[in-house]
Amino acid sequence: MQFKNKVAVAARVAKIVRKLGGIDILINNAGIQRYATATTCSEADWDLVLTVNLKSAFLMSKCVITVMVKRGGGAIVNTGSVQSVAAQSNSVHYVVSKHGILGLTRCLALDYAGANIRANCVLPGAIDTPLLQWSVALGPDPQGTLAAVNRIHLRGKMGKPEEVARVVALFASDLASFINGAAINVDGAIFVPVGGMAFQHGDLPAKKE
Repeated sequence: MQFKNKVAVAARVAKIVRKLGGIDILINNAGIQRYATATTCSEADWDLVLTVNLKSAFLMSKCVITVMVKRGGGAIVNTGSVQSVAAQSNSVHYVVSKHGILGLTRCLALDYAGANIRANCVLPGAIDTPLLQWSVALGPDPQGTLAAVNRIHLRGKMGKPEEVARVVALFASDLASFINGAAINVDGAIFVPVGGMAFQHGDLPAKKE
């Protein structure tokens, strides 16, 4: 559910508290993708992506933290992206929003550790979700694009939603009680090969032992 202002978010949080008695875990996972550069991005699309991807996490955290403080603590898990620490061309608003999610995570961890509230961030790579499938379908050769997305990962295939969910569940649990302000790549080691996976193949000089 997307909420664009504090009044709407606070009302929904209050409804949850009335129904469940409190909130101990918050997962900020809302996200959309649009494609543009700084000169081609419309102001409307900029506002939309930043609102859904970043402002929603800020407002949810703002309202839920008040509840968590009263309950003696809690755990917040934000969904960033590998684009929280890198960039993809033609994606200025998405990249900025995901960089912002990482910054928000660190600020929450710093400001509310004394209230026993932890905030951590998962940084997924290419994950087989409806959003990725939508993105791939925009191109002229969806199957070729899917094959390329799979090839950039060390194991030769993209990630699954449940592989990200397991890390989220860890961050939300007491097993991560001493993890705060962390950002964990859940990306199949996409950043490990120098120059990317394509650089690992082809007519490169042979290794000398």
